[in-house]
Amino acid sequence: MNYQIFATAFGGAACGAVITGAINIWLNKKNYKNDYYKKIIDKRMNAYDELEQFLKWFNVEHDYNGNKLYHCYIHLERTEDCREATNKSVSLCGLKSWFSENVANLLDELNKTLAHLEDEMELNIKKPYGVISVASKNHANIQRIIENLIEGMINDRPKLHEVESFLHEKTQSHNLLIKKHFNFNGYSFHVEIQKKQNK
Repeated sequence: MNYQIFATAFGGAACGAVITGAINIWLNKKNYKNDYYKKIIDKRMNAYDELEQFLKWFNVEHDYNGNKLYHCYIHLERTEDCREATNKSVSLCGLKSWFSENVANLLDELNKTLAHLEDEMELNIKKPYGVISVASKNHANIQRIIENLIEGMINDRPKLHEVESFLHEKTQSHNLLIKKHFNFNGYSFHVEIQKKQNK
């Protein structure tokens, strides 16, 4: 009789230990996942803070009196200023993986626009008011990108905690580069096609 009681008690304790162990494993996994998500949220918040600081620095407009009135961003009045703005936008592009696809694409567009603008300024640097006229001519396009970036940043902030949907968006938008080789009339061709995964 005593053996039976002992066996029953031991079996119950063992079963309880297994259940407790399973619960602890599940809780540890959940805590690990929560810690991982928290780090992602922190990374994203830091990236958006850097973007906000850049936009505050850059988004200052100015009227310049030359042979006529020019309207442009104050940080694009000289080639040196444009180069500094380009370098800052390049640094932000290094954080693209933490931005939404919309903001990342707009940041790419701004970076390319500023790089082309700098090249155009170099070509016109010897002309009277050449640099400022280039900055003024491109003002409307850059203003559109800046306004869209600000709007995108504002729209993204309330959703920074939605880690799973963010990771899903990044996975689905990953570009695939398809390389194809074929021969036609004795000529060999190499084609690269950039394709997006279906959402």
